[in-house]
Amino acid sequence: MESQGIRRKIVILGHSGFLGAGLYENFLKDSDFNTQGFSSAQIDLSLQESIPKLHNFVDRNTSVVMAASALAKNKDFSSFRKEIDMFINLADPNLISKIGHLIYVSSTAIYGRSSDSFITELSLPRPYNLYGLAKFIG
Repeated sequence: MESQGIRRKIVILGHSGFLGAGLYENFLKDSDFNTQGFSSAQIDLSLQESIPKLHNFVDRNTSVVMAASALAKNKDFSSFRKEIDMFINLADPNLISKIGHLIYVSSTAIYGRSSDSFITELSLPRPYNLYGLAKFIG
């Protein structure tokens, strides 16, 4: 997937989590990509002052995968607020303007509990818990 001899850069936020870990390991194996991963221990996205640390790792040749979640372990209001802060901070114009692509990992939890077995473009969001609501807001 090289473009004019330049390896694409992939930054996985939440690279030690459930989905992020699998993505991170697969991209590391692919020599077409220069892959970097961060967990909350390295860059706490809920803290605005942590966002400038990402500037050193991104440019217009970078795809950022947002797989981090503050609600993965604790589904309380404090973690919900932290999750929202992560989205707000990641949307920093100085950061967003530097990256090539932002891929946000959401969840079917935004559609709630339904007897419908298929989710389509016409399915309405009906989050039933803080996790689903946070993913919908993000």
